[in-house]
Amino acid sequence: ARHKIIGQLVAIKKINEAKSADAIAMKRFVNEAKAASRLKHQNLAGIREFGIDSDGNPFAVMDFAEGCSLSDLIKNDLIENTSCEINSSSKLSKGNLILNPDRILDIVSDVANGLQHAHSQNIIHRDIKPSNIIVSHDANGRDQAIVVDFGIAKIHENDTQNLTQTGEVYGSPYYLSPEQAVGMRVDHRSDFYSLGCVIFECLSGRPPFLGESPIQTAMMHLNADLPSLPEAPESAQLNPQQVSVYKGLAECARVCLQKDPANRYQNANELIEALESVKSGRVLKSVQKTRRRSLAMWIGGILMAVLIFIGVILGFLIISTNLARNQSNESLAADLNISKLAKVAVAEDQNRSLSLFQQGKYMESAFALRNTVQILEPELDALNKQLSATHDKKTKAKLLSDTRRLVWFLNESSAL
Repeated sequence: ARHKIIGQLVAIKKINEAKSADAIAMKRFVNEAKAASRLKHQNLAGIREFGIDSDGNPFAVMDFAEGCSLSDLIKNDLIENTSCEINSSSKLSKGNLILNPDRILDIVSDVANGLQHAHSQNIIHRDIKPSNIIVSHDANGRDQAIVVDFGIAKIHENDTQNLTQTGEVYGSPYYLSPEQAVGMRVDHRSDFYSLGCVIFECLSGRPPFLGESPIQTAMMHLNADLPSLPEAPESAQLNPQQVSVYKGLAECARVCLQKDPANRYQNANELIEALESVKSGRVLKSVQKTRRRSLAMWIGGILMAVLIFIGVILGFLIISTNLARNQSNESLAADLNISKLAKVAVAEDQNRSLSLFQQGKYMESAFALRNTVQILEPELDALNKQLSATHDKKTKAKLLSDTRRLVWFLNESSAL
């Protein structure tokens, strides 16, 4: 939007209507506004105003970060081989990120400076990834990186308003720190790990860990050895200075990507100092090199794997048992307050799943329930809206019961 008086462009962020009745989602939105309102830095998208509209929905007026996301730049440079438009009169300079270590260094340095400010305000971003880094131009035409989307940011000093349950995982799987992957308590060093993933992707064209599923990717962050980067891209024609920058960035990424937070950079100043050393060609200070992993992380990883396994087995047994009882071909959702089309579709999926299960095709049987999740998720949103709009106690009790059953069923089906 454009400000009516001063004419500046701003970004207006509103909560998704489907989440407007979700108390936790509303608190997270307010939490983001509180976090961003404390951030005043050229490398962070801050918040200018926060309020409630005429319909009672909260909104935030934020800085408008004009440019391209780092993820788009990587994709464009590596896949489409095109430049990325900033506005009608300005374009980002062309250059394959893999082949341009100096550009990567400038972008990463800006992100580190932004994180330094956020961490000084006791705010942890918890979702640093290429799509949350906007690259534009400063007044001198130099790349300027701006960190956006503090939607799952944690205000570290305010643990009494915890919006997550123990063991709940937030963040993007490709950029999760090991402690995030197992639902452990995180601090600012988790942001450094995620930034290490970003650096690795800029240098190699892919995140460090790519599993076949989000859970497998998360477990790779916890247990898999860090893939090694080549000394320099084979196809690149780098001058000695660029080779030095490339190697320095690779070392910074290695330190950021240590499994144990104690072996990463301990604060943003250490990371910034390392990046400045890379830029000036100085030798990086040695950082403790160890493969030791904290006992808590090992135990957390083992417990997570065990709980996932037990949850999948129990969930499958519960669902398959209920399906087996369903001799009349009615689905588990038959008596829920959802659309007839959804009931028919769910019944077909469940009957197919039961048939495969009886044939001993257990994994195929589990996968047959994936469509059920996609069908029922919008139905759950509709139930939540009905629940928030209903004042009759009897109707409200029935809708609440249906909602809880649907949430349970979706959780079980999603786990499978």
